[in-house]
Amino acid sequence: MNGGFTSKDFGANRFYHPSFPNQKEKTRVYYFKTSAKYRNSNRSFFVNPRLFWRRHSDDFLLDYTRPDWYHNRHKTNIFGVEILNQFFHKYGKTSFQTEWSLNQIQSNSLGDHQRRQFGLSIEHLITVKSFLFVFGGTFYNYSDWGWQFCPGLDVSYQFSPMLTFYASTGRAFRPPSFTELYYYSAANHGNPSLKPEKTVDYELGSRLQTRNLFLTFSVFQRKGNQLIDWIWDSNGEFWQATNFSNIATSGGEFEIRILAPFSMIKDLRLGYTYLNSRKSAHGQISKYVLNYLRHQLILRIRHNLILPEISAAWNFRYEDRVNSGDHLLTDIDLQWKTKSLIWFANVANLFNRHYEDFTAVPQPGRWFKLGFRYRIF
Repeated sequence: MNGGFTSKDFGANRFYHPSFPNQKEKTRVYYFKTSAKYRNSNRSFFVNPRLFWRRHSDDFLLDYTRPDWYHNRHKTNIFGVEILNQFFHKYGKTSFQTEWSLNQIQSNSLGDHQRRQFGLSIEHLITVKSFLFVFGGTFYNYSDWGWQFCPGLDVSYQFSPMLTFYASTGRAFRPPSFTELYYYSAANHGNPSLKPEKTVDYELGSRLQTRNLFLTFSVFQRKGNQLIDWIWDSNGEFWQATNFSNIATSGGEFEIRILAPFSMIKDLRLGYTYLNSRKSAHGQISKYVLNYLRHQLILRIRHNLILPEISAAWNFRYEDRVNSGDHLLTDIDLQWKTKSLIWFANVANLFNRHYEDFTAVPQPGRWFKLGFRYRIF
């Protein structure tokens, strides 16, 4: 059983509209969840019920120098329950999960809405010699869109104790959010006629793991239909929620991790991701779907500083984003461990580079974070 509270008060710069640099936002999050686990004596049956609640409030000013001009206030509540059942038998492992949730929103700009969701999923895992098969599917029922079915299949082959090859495919479904449907302002126009987006994913890859080496490589493709995005209307100067017809995204990913390659270095990690979407924007400015990282190269080095209890981790990120150019960022994390206390410090964007993740929205320059974690028992 656990719960928590988060409070944030921050400037949003030009994120929601490039013409208003004095945007400000305040958010509050309360959450609670509880779960239980039961396994019978011969370990052939396992059940895990979960109950959760999350409340989120958002207070937004388009221009904090004019607080009465444009002021949005939203409150959302999500209630849900999930029950996972697993059966272990001579034909493998079979899992059943049922879930139900209620999503509510009260807003001075979106109105009051609610959505119910019910899901029933089944998954079966079976091993045949060196092959592992995992197949199943989920039936979803949404109060606004009825029933949807999302099947999936994963196959892996263990070539040796260290080397595994795998392939997977699956179908996914995402309904539009309340913001995408109903939000309306001078900066963003929702669209009540939006349809849910659907995707089909394919992936092939391999994993090599030894005591001090981890290596993974994969190629993948996602075919999306009716993908939801915000498109810039240059005539009206606002973002419009829209369904794209079809977008195919393909790419590859590579990562290598070496543990303790040298006496002072604890681990070394290098990763690279490539993406390419085969959908012409036809001069449109996309906020998310067509504004992606074409190339991303990450190098992480973690090493000791004088004493074994003190360590530093360097992160070097090269990013080349479609429509936004490329940049190189450097972050550093410092950590000092004691028996029950961990002090940490982080410097992001160490060299204060200027870059944008979204068009006309500058990202933070150099910023610092200090903190500690204490273990009571």
